Amino acid sequence: MVKLEQNFNGRTFSDVRSDVSSDVDVTLSDVVTDDTITVQLPQGLPLDNLHTEYKKNKRRGTDLNAYFISQLIQRNLNKRNPINEYVPMNSKVLRDVFGGNYARYIQRLILEGIVEQYSRPTEIVLHDGTVWKHNGTYSTSAGISKRYKLKVDVSAPLVEYKITDKALVRKINNARIKRLQSLIKNNPTARKVYESLKKVTIDRVGAIKYIKAKYQYKEQVQWAKWFMNRDGHSSKTLKKFINDLLNAKTKAQKKKILITNGIEKCRSDVTLIDTAVAVIKSYARFQTRLRWIKVIDAIQKGNQSLISMTQDKYSGRIYHTFTLTAKDLRPFMKLDNQHLIEFDGANCQWMLFIKLCNILCQPFFYAKYLEDIGIKKQKGTTTQTHNTQQPFNMLHSFFEKNKTNIKKELYKLTAYLNQNKLRPMIVESEAKRGKYITEADAKASLIKNVLFGNPNNKGYHTFKSVETFRETFPALMDIIVKLKRYWIDETVYGYKEKDIFGRKLKYKAFPRMLQKMESDVFVKGMKNAKCDFLTLHDAIVTNEAGAVEVKKTLDRIIKENNTNIKLKYKEYA
Repeated sequence: MVKLEQNFNGRTFSDVRSDVSSDVDVTLSDVVTDDTITVQLPQGLPLDNLHTEYKKNKRRGTDLNAYFISQLIQRNLNKRNPINEYVPMNSKVLRDVFGGNYARYIQRLILEGIVEQYSRPTEIVLHDGTVWKHNGTYSTSAGISKRYKLKVDVSAPLVEYKITDKALVRKINNARIKRLQSLIKNNPTARKVYESLKKVTIDRVGAIKYIKAKYQYKEQVQWAKWFMNRDGHSSKTLKKFINDLLNAKTKAQKKKILITNGIEKCRSDVTLIDTAVAVIKSYARFQTRLRWIKVIDAIQKGNQSLISMTQDKYSGRIYHTFTLTAKDLRPFMKLDNQHLIEFDGANCQWMLFIKLCNILCQPFFYAKYLEDIGIKKQKGTTTQTHNTQQPFNMLHSFFEKNKTNIKKELYKLTAYLNQNKLRPMIVESEAKRGKYITEADAKASLIKNVLFGNPNNKGYHTFKSVETFRETFPALMDIIVKLKRYWIDETVYGYKEKDIFGRKLKYKAFPRMLQKMESDVFVKGMKNAKCDFLTLHDAIVTNEAGAVEVKKTLDRIIKENNTNIKLKYKEYA
């Protein structure tokens, strides 16, 4: 059995490999390591009864379990996913966290109802009657790892937990510093962003006053006091009530929880249920923002060890402390004592799609670029259009045959985007069937369904946003579907051809392709900018002193890349 002490007490604390040389040591000299590490956990998790290999040091086992749970949360937050999404964890990662007996830790987490492992059991009956059973959790041959998620509501409030075991703190810090050193050495933009993050400050008093007003802090306190002042109730029962109510799926379940906690004696109508849920969700949002206010305040006071930064190796996006901070806190933040200014790439994903279509109309001229972004060059793929069922043997044949219509629709789509007609088009189509949505809802629907949806799903083409887009842009809709079904090499973006059930994964590569094109502008394109700035995926945030330099740099790289992205200026003050 591999004991964690072998990792902790040896000279190598992590499996992280780094080629960082001494030239970066000075730059990282202010990355201070603490005796504790603060992570985020869902409120009310029962950590006391979890598995531990350390009978004489139970705190170490608790810290290990807490760290694993926090990683499930952090990985989702980095990608802006709900905290209860599945996260892949292979055996190497689990062994690095828990040691050789990691299965016992995972099994106990599952038994306690804290973690759920992805599973889809299937049975296959062969011709000779032999039955093959598959748990549907992973596939070694296909390179598909096990996946785990937290069994909590997406709105579950997160609370701070301090990891205090010295050996674990040392190991985590060692791995974190190595990753950060490697990133800022090999990525000039990341280095500039890191130096800028050290200059970010926040008006702590003003920010806390704002979130108290916006998220009804007084009402939260009144509810909490009223709940705990009743006989038989305390802060412990309040936490359980909050978790139970958030995890309830139906109105009937929520009402039952209210009755169990004696709240129905006051009122038991639907309004009370909605009010209780609203107060609890406000509490969760308040706690999340309060944590980031504390983090940024600590950074401005010199604790640079709280700066987090990673890069997606497939898309090139950089995730860091600022990208994880709630948008409504930005007016209270400053960069080098100056108000924040944002240059946002309007309709960035759509403009990048238009650029891709223009390139695909000239595939031989851009052959090297298409290969770099994962467009397949193989011949002999037979595809069919949605309307004509006519086969096309190669990608360039499709574009040659439909070039005129494609060009017309690209001009039309560009005009719709520039004149803000695309989102109202979806709003209007939904209104015709009696469903009323906002333009923000329409924007989300276009991205989620049209651009990033799975065309292999049975109901994909019945989405109103997909139907409406196809009616207006039939050729472009065909391109989107064919890209996600045939023309992208998914292995370039870290995906296997199929999952363990034979379902194709190629469609997942399309969003990463657009993100890679986006990072060419907003990450690589900013490497020579001579000012303070922070990357924000399809936007750059700077201050008054850096506004001109950022605008000039983005204009130049947008022109060089022929992306035609329009920049929107916004000042947070």
